Amino acid sequence: MGSRKKHAPRRGSLGVRPRKRASRVVPRVRSWPRLETEEVKLLGFAGYKVGMTHAIIVDDRPGSPTYGREVFVPVTVV
Repeated sequence: MGSRKKHAPRRGSLGVRPRKRASRVVPRVRSWPRLETEEVKLLGFAGYKVGMTHAIIVDDRPGSPTYGREVFVPVTVV
């Protein structure tokens, strides 16, 4: 049976504290961009992450080692 030493580095980031459930199911938008135009524009998009998948795309970044080749990338489904 293993034992843990007395001092050890932290496991995990403090940037996502507190780790708890959301207080409400419905999200809210707290800030909107200010536009001084009369043109009708979409100011925001409410969505939530439903999962992740992968896609095979052609790399179009010049200077990349895989430029012009098909590469496998993870994508988020919103």
